[in-house]
Amino acid sequence: MEIMNSYFEAPIFLIMIPAFFFLIFIGRAKRKITASSGALFLLAEVSRTGRALRGIVFVLPKFLIFTGICVIIIAVAEPRNRETKIVSRVESGRIAVIIDDVSGSMMGKNIAILKSANMAFLDAFCNKEGGDNDGLSQNLVGVVAFSADADIRMTPTGDCAIIRRRIAALEIDSSTAIEKGLWKGLALIIEWADRGRLIPNDEFRRVKASLYERQLRIPKKSAEFCRTHKGLSLLLFTDGDFDYRFQSREAALQMTRDRTNFTAMNPFNVIDLAKSLCIRTYFWSMGDLPQSYKDAFSNPPGSGLAVQISGLDKTELIKSYEDAAKREAGEIISEEIVEWNPLKRYFISTGTICFLLGLLIFWSKNYSHREGKI
Repeated sequence: MEIMNSYFEAPIFLIMIPAFFFLIFIGRAKRKITASSGALFLLAEVSRTGRALRGIVFVLPKFLIFTGICVIIIAVAEPRNRETKIVSRVESGRIAVIIDDVSGSMMGKNIAILKSANMAFLDAFCNKEGGDNDGLSQNLVGVVAFSADADIRMTPTGDCAIIRRRIAALEIDSSTAIEKGLWKGLALIIEWADRGRLIPNDEFRRVKASLYERQLRIPKKSAEFCRTHKGLSLLLFTDGDFDYRFQSREAALQMTRDRTNFTAMNPFNVIDLAKSLCIRTYFWSMGDLPQSYKDAFSNPPGSGLAVQISGLDKTELIKSYEDAAKREAGEIISEEIVEWNPLKRYFISTGTICFLLGLLIFWSKNYSHREGKI
């Protein structure tokens, strides 16, 4: 990765700042030459063998103070010797958002199967040492429910007992709007993980607006988001009652081009946005599973999974959820680019030592002079 540094190209020129004031001091000294403060007189004093030591003691503290100020100013200008290295670290704690379909078509056994699958996911995802699955977990889980609209039932939390109660309380509503459920879950996980650091609010609003268009707007710092926020996942459960306008990417693009439903969000844009931010996507469909959705959720390989569960029994479905939970619940190996500037530290240390040593000598000499020891 290319790292851009915006430092002053030649910080050595900053010496001119204290040098300028030093020259002013010399100029004043020429107009007022005294045995105690005139620079030219001091040079003459130093040249005399008998008074060499006195001249050095008189000049040394001022020289050290002047040198210390110069070196500190150069350090503030960031000398160009920046070093970088990649450090790997192990992190604990992932964030998953469960997105559940509670539309009318989920009535009856479908909603019961959904809740059982969700509980199986929590059993594996919230698992901690000692086997306690209802206390606080290092992994966070959020819940979004959608029908004609979508709403957040629980923001990400490590209290899995609360998540279980929220899932158990899910009730059937009206029609199905998969795209709204997907976006509500994705927006929740982005806002909770990033908190506006890499994707500011203004850019977030522009990204959201692009979900209604043909061309998706990818956040500028998507690559940095991927490096910084690992272990994020979305899990969508629905009965597969897809809007005919979103049966395929081509149909969705046709819809946005013709503006037949301007207020509708393109679900493929939402999925692509999640992929661009390295958020893994899982999809369980109890009914139809169009190939376009299967490809969108599963590609690139390793970034997600799409499963049609109409032919699965309850045990197989629960096993599928458990496998996803175990895949998402492990430790995270992340890489961080560490940057530092060793020269800055050395310059500041050297400048501070020179400056303080000069002050100490200057104070000691004047104190001794007042005490009559010199």
